[in-house]
Amino acid sequence: MNHAPDADREVSITAGEYPPATLHVMTWNIRRLIPGQLTRRADRWTTRAPLIREALSELRPTILGVQEALPEQTAFLQQVLGPSHRFVGRGRGRHHAGEATPIFYDTTRVELLNWDQQALSDTPETPGSVSWGNIFPRAFVVATFLHLATGARFLVINTHLDHLSRRSRLRSARVIRDHIHSAQLPAVVTGDFNAHQGSATFQAFTSGDVLVDTWSTAVGHLTAEWGTFPNYRSPKLGGRRIDWILGTPDWQVHRAGINARQYAGAWASDHLSVHALMIPPGETGNDETETVADLIRIGGALSFFVALAFFELTQAAVIAFTLPGLLIARFLGMKPLPDAILTTSLIIAAWSNVFELYTSITWWDLVIHFICAGGLAVACYIYLARIGAVPPPGTHRVAAITLTTSLGLSLGVLWEVVEWVGFTYVTSQIYVTYEDTISDLVVGGLGALVCGIAVAHVPLLHEEQLPAPCDVESLSTSP
Repeated sequence: MNHAPDADREVSITAGEYPPATLHVMTWNIRRLIPGQLTRRADRWTTRAPLIREALSELRPTILGVQEALPEQTAFLQQVLGPSHRFVGRGRGRHHAGEATPIFYDTTRVELLNWDQQALSDTPETPGSVSWGNIFPRAFVVATFLHLATGARFLVINTHLDHLSRRSRLRSARVIRDHIHSAQLPAVVTGDFNAHQGSATFQAFTSGDVLVDTWSTAVGHLTAEWGTFPNYRSPKLGGRRIDWILGTPDWQVHRAGINARQYAGAWASDHLSVHALMIPPGETGNDETETVADLIRIGGALSFFVALAFFELTQAAVIAFTLPGLLIARFLGMKPLPDAILTTSLIIAAWSNVFELYTSITWWDLVIHFICAGGLAVACYIYLARIGAVPPPGTHRVAAITLTTSLGLSLGVLWEVVEWVGFTYVTSQIYVTYEDTISDLVVGGLGALVCGIAVAHVPLLHEEQLPAPCDVESLSTSP
């Protein structure tokens, strides 16, 4: 195999800012800690730890399956990834000592529901047990997650198969495949399989259409197809991939990549990390809530005719003024619950004017400003995200909060200008005072701030309406 020049193999796997529906799945054998005096400099943990820190600080995976992690290395990875990430998994030896295959996960994107660890042997519940010809104990960690952006539940399995026994690898592959088949959930398998993509082990995993190779099913690739075990040498194009990410066929694989990049001019591990940008198979929609949102919308439209029949023409005109706003949430592709909240708030705001609640209840005006300014600010932010003017919801939290609050304040100022114009040129019955203007702006800004926090943390859009990821192919090669 030919070695690629440095400029071609130094690639960036960083997916940029991708929408909440996407999971950045990563697998990496980080190479166990070997005492410095027993190994060459490139293999020493003191040499590699800063490089791993730099890599993970840039990559920030949603799901990370790690192999060959000793306890102090697992603690190091937790410190590098920070409080947003947690992990499950213990050592594979007796009393759960020794090397582990932990699964790290981003708590801002997924919620852990349950997890387990089993030995790959005839006695899976016995830690450290061996069978099938392997000398060293092998295990797999399985975790069930809830995807916060879509409500989808899925499995993640991480493992490290035996490097000597082909029989052990085959039996282990069948055990893991059967476990996924019986679970009846979308699943992702990460690991160092110590077997290449043309091996019997690969066939054992992918037979029966239970699992597929994400590299093969990806819509596009972030990198060339490198061999994943260069052992501190330059990787080979078209080399053997012994580290994979497998998935059940119901996943959409947006991009896949193999990180052949050096950090600070050196290799962080003897293995390359493997990556996949994956979208779970659909969200758990709530048809009843969607029906309720539509009924509210229809009721708001019909209320115009009620106002026209039983109230003054100017009051009916106020109701008519809000009718286009009832379609905003549906146009933007909001989920049923935020759709219902926004639509209801606009209807209540309009009818509060008809029933003169703003003058009969002194604080009611502030409540409506708080709710409507926040809701409309969210709608404006989502629209700007849809046209690519601002980052998509759920990607830049600080930006979402700041921009939504700013939009709410701007809308508040515009509303107060409209009120002043109406008071000056239309009718003096419109209530305009300095205190009223300032209090409306403050309360509206607070409502926009609260809704901005919601935009940053709560999925508001249907998966199919999420803004498309940035052009990851443009990130495939570094300068």
